[in-house]
Amino acid sequence: MQVKDVLDQKGGAIFALAPDTGIPGAAEMLAENDVGAAVVSDAGTAVVGILSERDITRAVAAHGAKIADMSVQDLMVKDVITCSAASTIPEAMGIMQANRIRHLPVIAEDDSLAGIISMRDLMEICVGDMMGMGMGVAV
Repeated sequence: MQVKDVLDQKGGAIFALAPDTGIPGAAEMLAENDVGAAVVSDAGTAVVGILSERDITRAVAAHGAKIADMSVQDLMVKDVITCSAASTIPEAMGIMQANRIRHLPVIAEDDSLAGIISMRDLMEICVGDMMGMGMGVAV
């Protein structure tokens, strides 16, 4: 199974933030959509960063109430690690494990953003596969 198959199962929603979005607005968007991270893109095209709940939590611990005046570009991870839509599930999991990340933007063949996968997405696939093989995994 390839990462593009995971994206097909998830549906087509891609949650993106503009770099100048305020952190309160970014946190609200993540919460409303029940996602742990969003890509940051300039004009909706190129991926320039990624912002996760963990990034916001760390900033609250470091800056307290001052975070309300910060924007996504202040907290986002700029060196974004990605995978190809053609990557296999084990390849994507390896990238995430090696880099200690839980969210991975996926790049399509045409270099556009295809979506974002999470460790949870991949775990659901693996558990489903194991249950299908009769391994008796309790969920």
